[in-house]
Amino acid sequence: MKRGESMQQLPVINTQQMNIFLCVVEKHGFAKAATSLHMTQSAVSKSIARLEHELEIELFHRTTRSLELTAAGKVLYEHWKKDLVSLNKSYQMALQVENENHQMLKIGVLSTARFDSYFPKLKQAFVEQAPEVNLDVAIRYVTDLIDALDNGEFDLVIIPDFVRFSAMQKGFSWQYAAVGQAYLLLGKNHPLAGRKSLKSAELKDLNFVTVHETEDYRRDLEERLSPYGCEIRVVQVYKTAYDVRYLFNSDDAGIMIDSFFDYANEFSDCVKVPIEDQRNGLICVWDPANKKEGLKKFIEILPKI
Repeated sequence: MKRGESMQQLPVINTQQMNIFLCVVEKHGFAKAATSLHMTQSAVSKSIARLEHELEIELFHRTTRSLELTAAGKVLYEHWKKDLVSLNKSYQMALQVENENHQMLKIGVLSTARFDSYFPKLKQAFVEQAPEVNLDVAIRYVTDLIDALDNGEFDLVIIPDFVRFSAMQKGFSWQYAAVGQAYLLLGKNHPLAGRKSLKSAELKDLNFVTVHETEDYRRDLEERLSPYGCEIRVVQVYKTAYDVRYLFNSDDAGIMIDSFFDYANEFSDCVKVPIEDQRNGLICVWDPANKKEGLKKFIEILPKI
């Protein structure tokens, strides 16, 4: 009896071997496949040799200059490619079911915000509302959080409210997670540094610094202050919020921050002056296509602002 005439004689192969075979075909060679798979060329060659031995099928016509599929190899390539796509899809579906069974909600939070100043209150409210749902919390930088949400790594992220513009451009929904007093961060020698508080109209002659990763910050300033006749003049741009936190000490410019910003007072020669008529804070952002019950329950406990 020849191989293939009995189901009991089917060769024992695994999805890794199949993946390597597909990659060799699609990359047109062992060397490029090895680079793509982060393997050595020798390991790829040995895997294909073992696969051919198990199948008792020659998969490639090999010459010193070319590598071509045999007729049998072409049949396997066409079918295995479809099968692996189906396997991956079914795995993702099974994983989603498993996650739902375990009731896990994955949350990304901002690295430059004081976690203890807002999240424990949200967590307590959520635990009371949905004790069966576990929270998996990870800390990231703001631009990483948006990308991770877009890639499905998180179910929701908590970011500064000025990033709402980028969130909406991606089709995400948002709602405030925590709101507090807006502050102006100033160098101690700035003319406004001695004030106990300020109003928005008093910022019309102020120079500003911003963070360069996004235009969201400047757009937020314009939306907030333009009604008061303020022209937004940016005189300095920092690369990240960490730079603002540790390096900012300008005597001729200011930056608007929220009450949740992790202000490193011991490292900075600056003061915070409250802006009486401005409030800002952190927003919860999520993909409206995500229908997890845990996400729905978390959104329900957010402040109604």
